[in-house]
Amino acid sequence: MVFLKRLEDARRDGDRVRAVIRGTATNQDGRTGAITKPSRDAQVLVYRAALRNAGVDPDTVGMVEAYGTGTPVGDPIEFSGLAEVYGLADATRCALAIATGRHDNLSGRYITTGEAGSGSRLPGPALHLKGHAS
Repeated sequence: MVFLKRLEDARRDGDRVRAVIRGTATNQDGRTGAITKPSRDAQVLVYRAALRNAGVDPDTVGMVEAYGTGTPVGDPIEFSGLAEVYGLADATRCALAIATGRHDNLSGRYITTGEAGSGSRLPGPALHLKGHAS
């Protein structure tokens, strides 16, 4: 479960802060060959807007996790946009993970992709976990 609270309120209330959302961005792909086909240009614009809104230089990013559609058309378009923004030609600088599905805790639920992805970076209780290595 994800709870969002203003940082100053969480600190005031003594809450444990596991992550901070520094900036967000949203856009629409506009006209493409199909309603489900992403636009590389729109992807690049939204990635850059999110970085700008967060005050983050893409050269300081060490890992990017993206949600992919798992299609032979969509994933390469999204990867190409990420590669441009984050300079992924230099594979030693930034790792990229594209997740095409998450089925353990989220199966059959309608949630936003960002919320689904936050769980893999911020692990919490998992279904079917019997124990852990000490």
